[in-house]
Formats: sequence, C-alpha cells, structure tokens
Amino acid sequence: IPHQSIGLEQAAAVTLLNPVSENFKRMVSSLVPGLLKNIIDNHVHQNQLRFFESGRVWQKIDKEAEEQKALAAVFLTKRAQADFFEAKYLMCQMLKALGISEEAIVWQQVNQPMQPWFKPYQTAEIIVEGKNIGILGKANPVLLSKLGIQEEIDAVFVELNLEHLLSMATPHKGFVPLPKHQETFLDFSFMVPLALYANNLKKDLQTTSSLITRVELLDFFEIDFCGLVEKNFKEMKANLSGE
Repeated sequence: IPHQSIGLEQAAAVTLLNPVSENFKRMVSSLVPGLLKNIIDNHVHQNQLRFFESGRVWQKIDKEAEEQKALAAVFLTKRAQADFFEAKYLMCQMLKALGISEEAIVWQQVNQPMQPWFKPYQTAEIIVEGKNIGILGKANPVLLSKLGIQEEIDAVFVELNLEHLLSMATPHKGFVPLPKHQETFLDFSFMVPLALYANNLKKDLQTTSSLITRVELLDFFEIDFCGLVEKNFKEMKANLSGE
C-alpha cells in the first residue's frame, strides 16, 4: 500500500544506501501498513477480521538506525463500531499470560498520536514498569476512508515493542481447576459523575468480592441530568394543571 496514501512520513524511515530498486529503498518502520493491505484484500470475505503480524522494524533513534522486534494487530468490524474495550481486555489477558498483572499496566491517553492510523483522544500508550511497551487505539476514520472500501468499517489497532515486552515477561504454566459453580453474567447500570474514571469504578467492583472474576464496560453515554429533571417536572406540572 503506498505510504503517501495513508500519510506516513517517508522522511522518518531508515533508508538503504544501495537498494536493489527505488521501491525497496526504505526499511520497514511499522507493521501496520501490511495490516492495511490485508484489510483491503480480505474485507469482502468476513464481517469481522482479527489478525496480527510479528516481524522486525527499523527506527531512527538519535539519527542512528535501530532494529527492533515488533508485533501489530487489528480488530476490524463492518457496519458496526469496533470495541476499544474488548481489544483492551484481550491485550490485558495476553499480558497476564506473560506474567504481567493488570495492576502493573498503566493506560496513558494520547491526544495527538504520531502514527496516522490512530484516532486522536481515543488512543492509549501501554506502560509497564515505566516502559512504553506499545500503543492501542481506535482507527483514524480519515485513514480508513482512503482504503477504497465501500462499506462502513471501524477498527482498533495495536502495536507492541516485543523487545521491551519479552524482557519483562515471566510466563508460567499451572493447573487451573474447573469452577464448582456455573458462571453467571450480570448487567448493571450506574449513574456516576463525569469526573469518575471508568477504570477506577471497574477496579472497585472487581475487589468487592473474590467471586467476581471479570468486570467489563459494555457501553457509556452522557446525559444532562438537571435538564432531564427540569423537563420531567414541567411535563408533570402540565399534566396536573390539565394543560
């Protein structure tokens, strides 16, 4: 896929002094363009696509070329919104399998991501032990519109630095007994202040009881509560007065 069409800065890429051709002059700086090509080639076959790629990338750090192991993944849906929190949960489960607890993970919002495929204000860096091990975020709709796909699509992208991730991973094998009782799923709705972070509420619910194994945010919306109360009061007053 042409880098110019997705807004990728070619000047930031590591270049070869003696390439076999001009088309192979630049080294791979991200695995996401390859995922975008896979989206174009395969979106007609399924309503949902989930795949990843692992490989080596080359970055310019202090004007020097540095080779890194990387992993990139995409969660794509057609005619529906891709679930950021589902992708986040799957990343937490993967990190947990590598011996990294959910409490050790810090999700730091990125307002203006450097990569053109991430959506501003809906992207987060993944910080573990003070190290940035990757980034996860909703796909930039401007970029998706340039892929030439007629149907409405949405996606979540993930990029991980495997060098950092594998250096702190401590995977272990263990037997997990089957639960004595069948799992039960409950839906709860809460009205909370806007200043309250969903992640803090999730942690509070998780620690309420040892029987609670997982808490997920399914949806959220904002409402003008004062305006709603005022409207209902006026309607009730009108009904009582017979107007």
